[in-house]
Amino acid sequence: MAINNASGSPPLSQPPSLVLIRSHSTATSTANLFTPIQASPVMTLDDFFREAGLSPPAKSDKVPLSHIITKANAILEGRTWDSLSNCEKTRLGFLIFKNQIERLRPMEKSGEEALAKAVFQPETIEYKTLMSFIRKVGNEPGNVEDGETLRRKFLHQHPEWRDVVGKPCFSLFAITDRQHWIEPFVRFQAIGSVVCWCSCASNAILYYMMLTTGTARTEAIGQYGININRFMRNSFTEDEIFKTIFCNDGGYPDDLIDRLLRSTVLQCERKKDLSMPVYLSPKMSPDTIFHYVSVHIMERGPLVVCNFRVFPAYLDTSTTEFDGDWNVLKGINDPHHAFLITGARKTDDGSKGGVVFEVQDSLPGRPFVNIGFDLLASMNVQYKGIVDGAVFYGTSAENSLDPTVTSAESQEFAAAAPTFSDLSSNASSSGDLGQSGNGATDGDTGSPRRNKPDWVGIQFPEGVDPAKMVLYS
Repeated sequence: MAINNASGSPPLSQPPSLVLIRSHSTATSTANLFTPIQASPVMTLDDFFREAGLSPPAKSDKVPLSHIITKANAILEGRTWDSLSNCEKTRLGFLIFKNQIERLRPMEKSGEEALAKAVFQPETIEYKTLMSFIRKVGNEPGNVEDGETLRRKFLHQHPEWRDVVGKPCFSLFAITDRQHWIEPFVRFQAIGSVVCWCSCASNAILYYMMLTTGTARTEAIGQYGININRFMRNSFTEDEIFKTIFCNDGGYPDDLIDRLLRSTVLQCERKKDLSMPVYLSPKMSPDTIFHYVSVHIMERGPLVVCNFRVFPAYLDTSTTEFDGDWNVLKGINDPHHAFLITGARKTDDGSKGGVVFEVQDSLPGRPFVNIGFDLLASMNVQYKGIVDGAVFYGTSAENSLDPTVTSAESQEFAAAAPTFSDLSSNASSSGDLGQSGNGATDGDTGSPRRNKPDWVGIQFPEGVDPAKMVLYS
């Protein structure tokens, strides 16, 4: 879902024009940008991104900036590359590098308008979504509340989620019979981004791995956390980038879960989906719904809610409880959204559909909210969960969680299973958190990558407690 900010940057009175000319000399693909760099220093697109304080795409250290400038000058009408700000240059340079100009060209005038929005107009969805690909991971400038404080505030408003023992109430963050307490990890989607599906899917995976491996939050974030911006930047195909930026088509959380998890079961079943539909119906009793959801969360982590409709009142982040009928509450063209169900409690009088869910959301300023089952049922949302026997792609614990897998089967699976190296063929330098890297090191820490994709594992600056960070994507 794209979140708009009414107080955002003012629109430009006269955005610069771009012309998507169709001559063969400028319609070349990104492949032609790659030129062996000579021994003498040559500024690359990677260098320019770093100087501008933004994160470069993988392999951009192989592309001379001069090649990007040539293509940019061919589509700038009445202006030149040198007349643009550094941020405008990085946005246009990213789109050229990712072959987006070639996809916009057949759209002619509408393509030129879409390109101008993405590069020059901060109030547009295209601009805000493009920034999700190139912004650095970390705290949003000006953010003063941390994840721990926001959780305490929610529990102060709704203490029923704090003490659940002996009550018809269950929360992922109140499980007491585990080696490690499951602590929340707060992610927000930056204003205007469409990354709610990536945010909730990555946290669903993180919590699942914390539950099934007993890994504490700080270590789990480093092992299983996903740097969403870098994942989008370096792992999305050119078609996925185009759909996300120019078609406002963000994707579905279960697709990402299937993409990032692997199964520990036998070969014949390995290709099955790692996310599964969960059926909750108003025809079910509140006892059944509460029991089913609670058991799923305890054993496999949160449920993912897809196709939630963001009605106008939901954007008021000072409100932390919603219920009722969406058909009464809805606005015009309510956008779709995704979030996690992390807890459930039965209502005393059967109101709100008989069950209220504790939800972890990605809207800035309100990571936790109560939502009645009646509201979700009126929207006909979809519920998804992670199946038994799933593991994070390439982890060393690939078969240790499934006692039904024999040693021989485990060895055979390990030999055939994809590893991090299969995913990291596009890995190159990465600039998040302001540290440089190269093909052999992690861009955040400078340490060896240990054969894993550069978007796996979130490394916080030394001395920073992840509980006191709010990660924006």
